[in-house]
Amino acid sequence: MDRVIGQSGSGPGIVTVREYEELVRGNFFGSKGSSPRIILGILNARRPELALIAHQVSRELKIHSDHVMIIDFPDVKAHIRNANMFNAHLYVGLNCVEVTDNYEHVVAYYETPTYISQGGKSLAEGIVHEFGQSSVIAPRLVGMRLAVLRETRMPAVVCTIGDCSAIIQYPKTYAEYLAKAIGKWVSAVMAGSPDASVAPVN
Repeated sequence: MDRVIGQSGSGPGIVTVREYEELVRGNFFGSKGSSPRIILGILNARRPELALIAHQVSRELKIHSDHVMIIDFPDVKAHIRNANMFNAHLYVGLNCVEVTDNYEHVVAYYETPTYISQGGKSLAEGIVHEFGQSSVIAPRLVGMRLAVLRETRMPAVVCTIGDCSAIIQYPKTYAEYLAKAIGKWVSAVMAGSPDASVAPVN
């Protein structure tokens, strides 16, 4: 039994395959007509711009009857605990850093040498693709091992704005692109296709 279920060779591993299969079945969100439960986590509570973005994204998603919860606790463990207790289908973290000489914008999903969160990666790819259609911001896709990505039980991403001041002038525009990317991902998963970048708009 250990030999059959264990990681072997250079493949992605059985956990990765199982997550991918759950996504492509088209019933990831439960019974037909069920609304996705989405967590928006504000990881830098000192920046009011992130709260503006989170509330705008929440409003956009609720138009489609998604259940959205915003978490703004400074403790990452509170994000993990509440996301798991809410039995969320998706976690999207929002973060930003102070200005540095080498800042960059990234969208992170969970990845190790033997495991990739297929749901998290497909959403992260969709977000990067969506922002690629605009001149607002150009984030880079990256696999990471952040605790909030590792310990949440649902697909999760963290969007980090490399310069907090860069978003002050257009938080609504950033929120619109992010909400659109999340909506496409939800539509894609509902249709049994984890490739959010090519899904129809929700």
